[in-house]
Amino acid sequence: MLRQRLLSGFLLGLAAVVVAWLDIYLESRKYYDYFWGYSPPRGLLIALVVAGLAIIAIREFYALSRAAGLHPFRFVGAVVSTYLILETCGPGVPHASLWAKFERVDFTLFVVAGGLCAAFMLQVARWGTKGAFGNIGVTLLGSIYVGLLGSFVVRIRQINWLGPECYDPVNGVYYLALFIVTIKATDTCAFFTGHYLGRHKLIPYISPGKTVEGLIGGLVGGIIACVVVSHLTGILTNPLWAVLLGAVSGCLGQLGDLAESIFKRDAREKDSSNSVPGFGGILDVVDSLLVAAPLAYIIFAALPKA
Repeated sequence: MLRQRLLSGFLLGLAAVVVAWLDIYLESRKYYDYFWGYSPPRGLLIALVVAGLAIIAIREFYALSRAAGLHPFRFVGAVVSTYLILETCGPGVPHASLWAKFERVDFTLFVVAGGLCAAFMLQVARWGTKGAFGNIGVTLLGSIYVGLLGSFVVRIRQINWLGPECYDPVNGVYYLALFIVTIKATDTCAFFTGHYLGRHKLIPYISPGKTVEGLIGGLVGGIIACVVVSHLTGILTNPLWAVLLGAVSGCLGQLGDLAESIFKRDAREKDSSNSVPGFGGILDVVDSLLVAAPLAYIIFAALPKA
């Protein structure tokens, strides 16, 4: 299993580098102008990849909920999740007369409200009153957990610290790379530290494999990775801010891992699926990123860059 985990981790990392390079290349060459009709949306390729992963992840999430005895409406959740991610790349609704009074935020709220109404109607048609709280609730929970939190991964890619007049797609990719490397370094160091040095269980009734030693090792690894990548990319060159970001992101990343463990324990499943050898499913790979992304986005936007 360890060999599979290392191989899968390497291939996933390589794929992420290729996608990031293509995203920079396509955006900098303005290939999107012809199709979009206005300045290229920031991070479109990465948004499409995140949306694709979200569709797989939300299917795995709903599979866990079905194992726990619930009946989510998968299509509704997948549509809302995909929209929440992809809307980060557009100006909103086209400025046609039909949509003239809609702003971008308004239409996003309309989609979420529409998803809720669709879940209500499907509940009535399929199950009546049986399990209404659970079925409708878990449908929207999946959209928020995977779609809304996942959208902040794309928003991190879209951050630009140089100002609109000096926008360069490389800057946003640096932010995203710093975020992902910090979280995954935390995951990796926590895994190996816990595997070889773990003696004291952290929260055994939620995740029997998590240890206090793994938690500490993960935090140390995340802080070191954040400081190194910050220095290499020129982001948060003040090491104190880099240490702060590494510590906060590391804590939230491990909280995200525990959050998914709650769902898996309730469903009595070890992993969300077996689609990624050594890890489990796509949801097992991205769970730590999802919970950490919103606060990381706020930190990136608020902290000084020097």
